[in-house]
Amino acid sequence: MYLNYSGPGHKHPKQCKKRHIFYNDYDRLKHICNYISVRQGETIKKFQEDLDAVMSDIGEMHITLENFLSKLRSLQGARSIDEDVRDVIGTASTIEMKD
Repeated sequence: MYLNYSGPGHKHPKQCKKRHIFYNDYDRLKHICNYISVRQGETIKKFQEDLDAVMSDIGEMHITLENFLSKLRSLQGARSIDEDVRDVIGTASTIEMKD
């Protein structure tokens, strides 16, 4: 399961069939983290700091959802982040999910 983004700044080759979170789609990742931070009982500021650290660590144009979660989990130390992400993605109308 991946987040799919095909709006402005989408530079991934069309022939690639993999779906990715795009590095320049920072607002959608921030939107996800705002939802998760409430569920995790943490402040949005702390979550944003971890998100910034994850994104700067990866430094690629695109990352998979699993890769993103793995790096975020290592900073957060929380195992339930996966389920929270999958739950909130379903409720965040601005985020498009494709299986």
